[in-house]
Amino acid sequence: MPTSDWVAGERFKVDERVENDGYLNYYTIRSDFGDFEAVSTATLRVRSELLRLGFELRTGFGAQVKAGNQ
Repeated sequence: MPTSDWVAGERFKVDERVENDGYLNYYTIRSDFGDFEAVSTATLRVRSELLRLGFELRTGFGAQVKAGNQ
């Protein structure tokens, strides 16, 4: 079962509708980086973490590097 931090973050949200083929859940993730499909709850967790990390890198460390503050 997905936890709340897997289904929504600062820059992404998972659609409430989940498809199931009798074996796997299919989730749709809407984000500032584009829309993604996650085939399985395990994949949803990984993609959620990557989106969260991508946002942090983009606004945190990435912004510092652009400003010359390594």
